[in-house]
Amino acid sequence: MVNLALAWAEQYQSQHPEVNISVTGGGSGTGIAALANNTVDIANASRAIKPEEEEAMPPDQKDQ
Repeated sequence: MVNLALAWAEQYQSQHPEVNISVTGGGSGTGIAALANNTVDIANASRAIKPEEEEAMPPDQKDQ
């Protein structure tokens, strides 16, 4: 999934050079935890968010 996200980011940034996108790996749990910690705006996941992970989300991140 990281390779796909890298390709998306590269394509988007080529059309929007003012935008900076950082793509890192680590697995679904890493991305979901980063959302909960409010350190990322978007996270990839190959599974559904677990109920306990959703509970850890800031209020503005829930149900999105």
